[in-house]
Amino acid sequence: MKMKCIVSAGELTSGLLFAVILFLITSCGTDNVTEPDNTIIGDTTGKIAFVSNREGNDDEIWIMNSDGSDRVNLTDNDIRDLDPDFSPDGNKIVYASKLYDDDFEIHVFDLTTNNITRLTNDPSRDYAPAWSPDGTKIAFASRRSGEMNIWIMNADGSGKQQITFENTENYDFQPSWSPDGTKIVYESMRNIYSQTTIPFLVIINTDGTNETVITEGLNPDWSPDGSKIAYTGVFNGNYEIAVCYTDGSNITRLTNWDDADLDPAWSPDGSKIAFARKIGGLREVYLMDSDGSNQERITYRLSSLEESNWFPCWSPLSGNRK
Repeated sequence: MKMKCIVSAGELTSGLLFAVILFLITSCGTDNVTEPDNTIIGDTTGKIAFVSNREGNDDEIWIMNSDGSDRVNLTDNDIRDLDPDFSPDGNKIVYASKLYDDDFEIHVFDLTTNNITRLTNDPSRDYAPAWSPDGTKIAFASRRSGEMNIWIMNADGSGKQQITFENTENYDFQPSWSPDGTKIVYESMRNIYSQTTIPFLVIINTDGTNETVITEGLNPDWSPDGSKIAYTGVFNGNYEIAVCYTDGSNITRLTNWDDADLDPAWSPDGSKIAFARKIGGLREVYLMDSDGSNQERITYRLSSLEESNWFPCWSPLSGNRK
């Protein structure tokens, strides 16, 4: 991975230019922009981002066509990168990474330049970023207040505001925006909601008011038309993909797998749902129609290594945000 620092060389001699470059390499701070050595993606029409430890690397952010072809390792480093989410214009991906230290922080990958920008810098952990529909805000989960809560910040990392206030050893996690940008659904293990090991799904206004519990579950994703929420539910002891209305009614189970189905993500037209399926303890990305039919595997392990592919996220030009 190479550091990208911009300097005007002017009429510098080759010796002076070398000295300037050497100074920049040794003095660029950890918040400087980085540029992975890979092909610039540009147009993301028909793309799905996902997390994978393929090729023997640690968890990385990858991108592929929605049929599983043309996979590219975006982050391409030896550091854990998780929780990708496309910007509404499809030009950027926000994600959580240990790029600069041992704590997860929120970063943005620009798909038009390959530049990476760090948005958070806190000794606690920041996870699960989700872009607002208008692209001006990012919701995320953070321990910066002591326990895991939902926060919102501007898309440039400024103006961080806490909107949930869990203060026990439980958590609020994995926010997903309503299409009109006025509400967020998230999973919560707060004792006031859940007396079991299964989280509850909670909807809240983006100003932190009017929390409403809708059903048990995790991994929520709001449908593009705003009428439903896809999520991971527990049925007969198994994790399966389900959908319900935003008031928690009309729960419909979509998968019936003997291990676990997780991480549902709507396509932007609402016709498809991507998800991760555990097979032999490892995960692969699948697609299905929004009614649960036509389930199709689109990722395959490259070798016998313990490789997993999970947490799919559609480009808004071909599918919905995670």
